[in-house]
Amino acid sequence: MQCTKWPRLPNWTPATALLIPQPASRAADDRLRDIAAGLAVAGGNPNFRRAILLCATGEIKGACDALARFDIPQAIHTGDKRIKAAVLADPAMTFLFGADDLEDVKVPIDVWSSELGGAGVTQQSVASVSRKLPSSPVPHVVAHARHWVVLAPCSRGQAGNSPLICDDASEFDRVAFHQMFNAELVKFFGTHLIEGRAP
Repeated sequence: MQCTKWPRLPNWTPATALLIPQPASRAADDRLRDIAAGLAVAGGNPNFRRAILLCATGEIKGACDALARFDIPQAIHTGDKRIKAAVLADPAMTFLFGADDLEDVKVPIDVWSSELGGAGVTQQSVASVSRKLPSSPVPHVVAHARHWVVLAPCSRGQAGNSPLICDDASEFDRVAFHQMFNAELVKFFGTHLIEGRAP
């Protein structure tokens, strides 16, 4: 299988390049740099006006200052027809999507949720956005896991430099988790990309 490489943009992740065409100021806020890209490329349409309304009513707080720094486009179309199945692991910024904003997500979706959350993601926020998806997938909840566990196990040097993303709960074994997680991903994509392919 050949993978398409995203073009690299200075100081921007592919997610930001997809969703926000031009910041109002040049100082991109890190809290918007990894903005629910999985939901977007799978067919979801991020609704920034919905998020601004939630900010105004106090229902969300953490990303409101960051949202205020960007010019909000009239419409955003982010779906990538090359995406035939997707796995979402602790999707962030899910308040950008109401049920209507996710109605174009037609591909099979598998959702994973950390029990302990982090970085603005909670088990409840993952469950909520899963219910809004047309297929209503039931998230796999990973016991004792924090948000960052889907990243590869850290080296000793990485652990010293980046404790936020490397420190796991004492009951959690990231190496064992990745062995299980990788096997489940192979099974999911094997079912929907290989077995589901037309002869």
